Amino acid sequence: MAAIHRCVASDQRAQTDFQRVGHRRAPLGGVKERGSGAMPDRLLIRNGVLALPSGPARGDILCDGGRIIAIGREVVAKGATEFNAEGLNVGPGLVDVHVHGGGGHAFFTRDISRIAAYSAWAPRNGVTSYLISTVGRDDEDTAAIFRALGPAIGGGPGAEPLGFHMEGPFINPARHGAFPPGMLRPAAAWEFERYQEAAAGRIRQVTMAPELPR
Repeated sequence: MAAIHRCVASDQRAQTDFQRVGHRRAPLGGVKERGSGAMPDRLLIRNGVLALPSGPARGDILCDGGRIIAIGREVVAKGATEFNAEGLNVGPGLVDVHVHGGGGHAFFTRDISRIAAYSAWAPRNGVTSYLISTVGRDDEDTAAIFRALGPAIGGGPGAEPLGFHMEGPFINPARHGAFPPGMLRPAAAWEFERYQEAAAGRIRQVTMAPELPR
């Protein structure tokens, strides 16, 4: 029995239709405001083209308590809220673990409104949850970004920010990519702990160079 984190459909009409059944995080491309309604306890998505490991197939999906409990044709679910997905492709939402923003909104900022704006934009492109990939210009800026953006994690409408991805400064200067080599250095536990404290424990992933001496 697989967990249903989100579902995504490929047609804009789903935005209005699926909101009507009350799904909070607009998995079919729409965005609803906080408190506008939770996902129904029992939801039956009918007649969609399902993205399955064996390939696309038309069928129904029954969700109960936020979990997928049945996939098939002509699924019977008395009392379930139904959504007609005819003409739509239905699949799991994407979890983006390395993204610096999108839709004109970047995460190299202390402006928390950028997170909400990205969360509103992302489901239209299939992303339903993500890590905020960011780092500051220097130590103080990095800590300040984590403190400023941290309250956005785990709440609000649209795609869900799950935590931070700290990309830098623990990167090899010889392979610095877009980073100024001067800001890069070997990893230090005390320094990471300082950032994690600023992020209130919300750093979930770190890009680092394990080959550097520590």
